[in-house]
Amino acid sequence: MKKLWLQLLILVCVLAGVVTLIYQLNHSSQWSNSVALLFYGTDSKHQVNWCETRVKSIEVPGKFRVFQKGLKWYRQAEPDAVTYELGFVAVEKWFATYCSLPAEGKTEGLAAELSGPKESVLARVHFIDGRGSVFREIAEGIFTWDNTTFRSREMKPALKDLAGLPERGGPVAPQELDGTQTEH
Repeated sequence: MKKLWLQLLILVCVLAGVVTLIYQLNHSSQWSNSVALLFYGTDSKHQVNWCETRVKSIEVPGKFRVFQKGLKWYRQAEPDAVTYELGFVAVEKWFATYCSLPAEGKTEGLAAELSGPKESVLARVHFIDGRGSVFREIAEGIFTWDNTTFRSREMKPALKDLAGLPERGGPVAPQELDGTQTEH
């Protein structure tokens, strides 16, 4: 009789755990995103190589945009649209450092199911071949790029470093940008 009660107690505990898990998955998107990434991704180290071809511009909505015009790189602050020339070498070093982001739990094909609202866009990237893509944050520390979902401790510091790249001289007048070579 004691064995029957013990089995019944274990079954009730398992049932309560399953009901709680189902409730959490249905009512908490951040929690479910983390659980989904846990199931679909491993904790092994990976790289997210997002610079498939040369980058033309990176926009961090509501903050700044970095773009290339001719052979020069510029940062345009939002919302006042003041533009500064950036050091070419500093920008190229930034790309060399961050084009391959160290990532954990990298998964392919899960990004569409986990993508968050448009407000979660961290950065829009445009390439010289006309393509573009966005980095989204779907939960704290969990990001999507194209059809890849990954955890990264480097993503936000990379954007912070991009915002802090050294400027060359003072603000650039709009007519100076119009007089430069065409975009590459």
